[in-house]
Amino acid sequence: MGRGPGAFTGVRLGVSVAQGLALGLDIPVVPVSSLAALAQDAPLGDGLVLAVIDARMGEVYAGTYRRGSDGLVDVIGEETVDRAEKLILQKSKQWSVIGSGWDAYRDALAARLSGPPAWADGARYPQARQIARLAQPQFAAGRGVSPEYALPVYLRDKVALTLDEQRAR
Repeated sequence: MGRGPGAFTGVRLGVSVAQGLALGLDIPVVPVSSLAALAQDAPLGDGLVLAVIDARMGEVYAGTYRRGSDGLVDVIGEETVDRAEKLILQKSKQWSVIGSGWDAYRDALAARLSGPPAWADGARYPQARQIARLAQPQFAAGRGVSPEYALPVYLRDKVALTLDEQRAR
């Protein structure tokens, strides 16, 4: 199940549906990061993948990934939410960038990379097939959780700026 981060309502709905189905079927759930699913959709390459989703309010949800020998992405560090110009990224000779954050904050993100990306697509969103692909080995290994423990991940609990915060931007 896609656990977020992402749009508040969409994440809540997705988690609720997954929990309801899993409860009804009496099966565990494997929560999968929306950023990891997005990164999994990037083409194979030797470098790192930066998955970025426009978080609105001038920020991006971001995660850096490396593809493992099994073809699945592994997160490097932690997924974050921050202003694009403040992201701290690993050094890499080659970057692929994927997600709506690229279109929204292209210049600020490009300045954070160690060079121009080898590939970038700002029109991609997390796909259910990639969530399933990432969840399958975890499910097979018995690493699912009871549905009531499959909770959304927001990275940011604040969903709106105050008027003072809006004026300061």
